[in-house]
Amino acid sequence: MINGLNSLMGVTQAKINQKVLEIEYDLVQISLDEIEHYILASGVDMEQSWLDKVHDALLHLSEEGELGNLGHPYKDDSSH
Repeated sequence: MINGLNSLMGVTQAKINQKVLEIEYDLVQISLDEIEHYILASGVDMEQSWLDKVHDALLHLSEEGELGNLGHPYKDDSSH
């Protein structure tokens, strides 16, 4: 699975560090949803604790904010 993740466009590094999957990726090229879909499609059973689920939700929220900022890099405040 690690080799497959590393081959995805936008993934800069995927590795397992002390039994934790760590993935670095370029948000412009690939999203967390796409990475998660790839992992689920691979058939690997990854158990999640409730704390992991909360962490994942926060990552998704953060990613949505970053994408919103990329679409609107500067606030147009020409009215003042």
